[in-house]
Amino acid sequence: MSFRQVALFPFLMSNTGEGERQYVFSFQFGLGLVAQFAGNMLGGSLPLWLGGLILVEATSSAAYQMAIGSMSFVALAAVIPLLFIQRNVAKGQETPPGPMARCLAKPAHLSPGVARRRRLPIRQ
Repeated sequence: MSFRQVALFPFLMSNTGEGERQYVFSFQFGLGLVAQFAGNMLGGSLPLWLGGLILVEATSSAAYQMAIGSMSFVALAAVIPLLFIQRNVAKGQETPPGPMARCLAKPAHLSPGVARRRRLPIRQ
């Protein structure tokens, strides 16, 4: 869940204006709560339903295997729309580096000794 939050908030910030951010973030939070509720209800009931289809008890490993297997297909199908998201960059403008590239870049204003001491607070 935290990985989703780290990726989602910058995405929403870059694709919304100042006036609509409050509504978009509120709508995302509310929709996320409803989706979690529905997912928990479905995840709890799915072994019962699928166990009944293959004539085993809901607590059997076969029912849980069917539930996890079917949800893995749903999760893979949910990724498909994400593949079509494109970054809008004006012509002649270079794509800015992502946050991971900025984190891994060597700080230009620090000498190597200072940077090493800041990352590793243990003194020898």
